[in-house]
Amino acid sequence: MSNSLPETTSQDLVVAPFRSGRLTGTEQLNTNFPMESAYILDFWQWAFSGLRDNAIRGIFAEWLVSKVLRLPMTARSCWDECDLVTPEGINIEVKAAAYLQSWTKGVGTSKINFSGLRGQTWSIEKGYSGSSTYNADLYIFCVQIERDPTLWNALDLNQWRFYVLTRQQVMSKGFRSLGLKSVTKLTQELTVETLATVVNPYRKTKEKENMSMSKEEDEKGSKEFAERQGYMDGMLIRKKGKVVYVHHTEPDHNPTELEQKTEDQNRNANEESSGMDK
Repeated sequence: MSNSLPETTSQDLVVAPFRSGRLTGTEQLNTNFPMESAYILDFWQWAFSGLRDNAIRGIFAEWLVSKVLRLPMTARSCWDECDLVTPEGINIEVKAAAYLQSWTKGVGTSKINFSGLRGQTWSIEKGYSGSSTYNADLYIFCVQIERDPTLWNALDLNQWRFYVLTRQQVMSKGFRSLGLKSVTKLTQELTVETLATVVNPYRKTKEKENMSMSKEEDEKGSKEFAERQGYMDGMLIRKKGKVVYVHHTEPDHNPTELEQKTEDQNRNANEESSGMDK
């Protein structure tokens, strides 16, 4: 009998991404090793204070947009298809850029460019999708516009501008990246005060779509229930002690036909009852 382990593939090793709970900042390192008290807040201050750095600026922009749009926030995940999801189910991709970088010293300003507009999706069952797609419903491009290093401040919202594009608009260009000039040809410039006024109509439309779909699903469920009971074009309900036939698609019923069907149902019920008594 062989004691060798079965061969595994990369597919066998696919597991669900770990999602931690939201930390408060007061958590400490647990150790018996003699050292200074180390709180998770200390780590955040050490790792994420450089808001001019490319990677950190992008994460900050996601958080900033969440706050402006008043989205519920738990803990950020790196494995989701998009950066943010509204309660209505709108997927939002946030892209950030700035004229000044952490390494900008006497070399002028950077050209604004937004990359990574499409990418592969990932799921527990299938892993990576294998092809790059545009996965967001809305793309929000954030630009830190300050060009003076002595005045640069990521926390000053007057120094930010925003641009919103739909998936269809981004797909129409067909590129993995877009420059600011291309973006401004497709949409208007927004400030922190006007960003929500552009996004909210999309949210309201999505909410109405969700309500309509929910209503259709309820109606479909009722129809399927009726069909399972053998009433292919409607359903029977009990009204004032009598069985009444109700048709789904004909609000104006033919009284004669309705009465006839009701009478037939009641007659069958009486015959079955009489047969049982015998």
